[in-house]
Amino acid sequence: MRALFIPLFLVTLSFSLSAQLSKRIISYDFALQLYDTIPGVLYDSTLAEDFISGDNRGNSIVQLPSQPVFPLALNPNYSERFPAADSFNVDEYPFSSSVALRVVTNDSISNNCSGSLVSHNLVLTANHCFSYFINDTSTPNFYVFPAFNNGKANALFDSVRVSKLFYFEGSDLAFALLEESIGYNTGWIGFGYARDSILLNKLFHKISYPAYDIFGTKNFNGDTMFYENGFIDIYLNQLLGVNNVIGIKGQSGSSWFTFDNFPIAYGIASTIANFIHQRITPEEFYSITHIQKDLSDPEPPLPVSLKVFPNPAKDHISLILPSDILMQNLSIFNSAGFKTSTSYPSSENEIRIDLSNYANGLYFIQLESDQGVYTHKILITR
Repeated sequence: MRALFIPLFLVTLSFSLSAQLSKRIISYDFALQLYDTIPGVLYDSTLAEDFISGDNRGNSIVQLPSQPVFPLALNPNYSERFPAADSFNVDEYPFSSSVALRVVTNDSISNNCSGSLVSHNLVLTANHCFSYFINDTSTPNFYVFPAFNNGKANALFDSVRVSKLFYFEGSDLAFALLEESIGYNTGWIGFGYARDSILLNKLFHKISYPAYDIFGTKNFNGDTMFYENGFIDIYLNQLLGVNNVIGIKGQSGSSWFTFDNFPIAYGIASTIANFIHQRITPEEFYSITHIQKDLSDPEPPLPVSLKVFPNPAKDHISLILPSDILMQNLSIFNSAGFKTSTSYPSSENEIRIDLSNYANGLYFIQLESDQGVYTHKILITR
């Protein structure tokens, strides 16, 4: 058989005809209060789909429904929203990777939006959840709470502050960079793009924090995780939607994701009418995945020999350090990320911390040592 010879210039020409330039990214650094622009990259526009897969990080995986749950009267192909904890263990994946977004301005914490972890330190959400407050002179701080439910932070997972925002011109799609890699505990879902023909007849799932029903028929307050699912019937170049379904304030930024063998998000809630979602386009997908590798950091070592007890705690808690670890600093943070106390170097291997003046709730102990920084969750209940 004769070998097929294809001239190199034809291969180059073929790629050049299919190559497109992705969207440029606008970034905003909350600490520096500065904007920056990241140029787009070339990508192959002939690909019908592409995605980055998720990772459950060893967490148990919930069995999600295969058909709409409690179908709506106006659209029997889409389900009613109901509290996720009524039917699922919200500590399990992918509920563990869904986050409630909270904003702190002038020492006041308010409900804001929803989002999904799509890497160990990156949250997929909506730009408008941030843009209103970024223009505020009060210099807001944003925090994400994984698997937040019934008005409480989840005792199994950390809360963490947003350090930087990445978004696209002319789109409501945004990615929030976190100060810490909480995804190593919660897991994260995948995200990607696909042509309409691939998404047709796929069941989409949503986990979110509805906060206010404009019709006043539901008592949503943003403090409870809700679940819904259904089939999409609006496909536009940059939008996905569903007829005769109304979105709820607080659901902004929540993902529509499919779950065949693993969850893949294809868009985020943006507009109430027809429950319109900003679709992840190839131009946006390749822009964010190009810089995603630069946002990664090494997975932290597991301090398996560091003991913290009792947990839950009442009036005190003890830390036992291995003899080869020297404590340099120890801080306690509340669930909103505010530091409540700090201790300084100790040569003792057992450290007892008085908690008698602390209110019930979730706290985080951050231990800085000569061998690294370790964070442990503690729950105070009396």
